[in-house]
Amino acid sequence: MFSYNLRMAVIRQPRKDEIARLAEIEAMCFPPEEGASREKLERRFSSYPDGFLIAEEDGTILGFIDGLRTDADRIEDAMYEDECLDDPLGSYQSVLGISVIPEARGSGIGGLLLKSLIMKAEKEGRKGVFLTCKKALLPFYVPHGFIDRGISCSVHGNVAWHDMFLPLPKKK
Repeated sequence: MFSYNLRMAVIRQPRKDEIARLAEIEAMCFPPEEGASREKLERRFSSYPDGFLIAEEDGTILGFIDGLRTDADRIEDAMYEDECLDDPLGSYQSVLGISVIPEARGSGIGGLLLKSLIMKAEKEGRKGVFLTCKKALLPFYVPHGFIDRGISCSVHGNVAWHDMFLPLPKKK
């Protein structure tokens, strides 16, 4: 097993020709009923390419994060299916998924991706960032400032999700 030096990881937006690789990584991280297929990722990327960030090192994609902008302040199941719900002027940034290759898990790549999306949302003047996560991932999100608002109304993948929210400071 190899490890990654975070000082060498680059965060950037993916290119269209990299979506197939993102779909492979998504399939490594989520069961089919929870993860986005290649077709879903292609549709999302076509609708909101700037809602994607990847972590890359030496030409290897280590992981990615994606989400749409909206005036809703929590995940709605339709967001996973309907890429047209993205609103570039939306007040909030969602996180639909964070996926990191198994070899890079525990190296800080997921946190780096999350922090990068949060900084982007803050720079864009969003009011907050929201997502859902399983109970086992609360220890990952809470230290990043996310507040657990309890069990989500989302039934995506027939899983119990926690509704997580991070308020952002008002843009000056």
